[in-house]
Amino acid sequence: MRKSAKSIIESSEVQMDKESYTVPSGSKLINLMTTDSYQSAFSLGRYIQIFGDSSTGKSFFVLSMLAEIANNTVFDKYELVYDDTEHACSFDIKKLFGSKLASRLDMASISSTVEEFTASIYNRVQSGVPFIYILDSFDALSSEGEKEVVKKEVEEGKSIGTMGQERAKKMSRFFRTLTCELSKTNSFLVIVSQLRDNIGAGLYAPKKKTVGGEALKFYASARYMLTKKGDIKTKIKGKDYIIGVQTRVTCTKNKFEGKVREAVVDIYYDYGIDDIGSCLEYAKECKFCSVSGGVFDIPELGLSGDSKTIIEKIENDDLQEKLYAWMETQWREREDKLRLNRKGKFE
Repeated sequence: MRKSAKSIIESSEVQMDKESYTVPSGSKLINLMTTDSYQSAFSLGRYIQIFGDSSTGKSFFVLSMLAEIANNTVFDKYELVYDDTEHACSFDIKKLFGSKLASRLDMASISSTVEEFTASIYNRVQSGVPFIYILDSFDALSSEGEKEVVKKEVEEGKSIGTMGQERAKKMSRFFRTLTCELSKTNSFLVIVSQLRDNIGAGLYAPKKKTVGGEALKFYASARYMLTKKGDIKTKIKGKDYIIGVQTRVTCTKNKFEGKVREAVVDIYYDYGIDDIGSCLEYAKECKFCSVSGGVFDIPELGLSGDSKTIIEKIENDDLQEKLYAWMETQWREREDKLRLNRKGKFE
């Protein structure tokens, strides 16, 4: 049985069972996708990559992750860093992600170049203080060499070329030398990347790509692609208003449990990730429960009604954990049916 995070951390020292999954993803469905557990997704000492199209909620996901971490006493000694390289985060952190994250979040450590980012990680590793570090996003980083090129172009009034693969080379060197250091302090790194059109892609090449070279993909313990499924709308006086987005999350690499799954997560602009609604819709899609004419019937939880009625009931009666535990049970039963159940090849 998987140990709880609290039982494997000693308060006097940050000593953690490296095989235990203790870091939440910010979404119950992503937790399930990654480890078959709704409680957490990742083990410490690792790096993961989240990439996707614009306006798919990438920042919502990573800030929700930090919010859950901030509310867990296990991580009281951790530095929580949000490196907003895009200078674009204007969320009301306290309203959307809670007062605990608002009081602990370091948003002053902003990198403008690859060199500044790698130095920031290096200095923290050397200090010995454990940290959770979000880089949002890699695409906004320049490099010292690129700055020099721009400076010369301005001074000389003509184009003198680009730095080509400089960022990719520097990140490859960074990962070779520092990823193993993350485990020494049980720290955790998340790099957010944008999906860009792959101009000139051949017939069989991917139509979209991320920048930064292969190192960002190769060294990641998990990678998640976010794409927009559709807008969430509400109608007032006959007019539709967009109040959120449905984001399809696809796990494209998983070195934690090895599974590749996908799910749709609802994100509301004035609320954040809707775990309850997303779980109900996933349960409907996978036939974990009976749904007829928009009415859900979940006898195990004593719930029946349309989604709005059930969500209100769950929130008013504090049934969230019971819902998530039920979802995990249904999820595991489905996963068991997908197993080959053959004799082990090397037994």
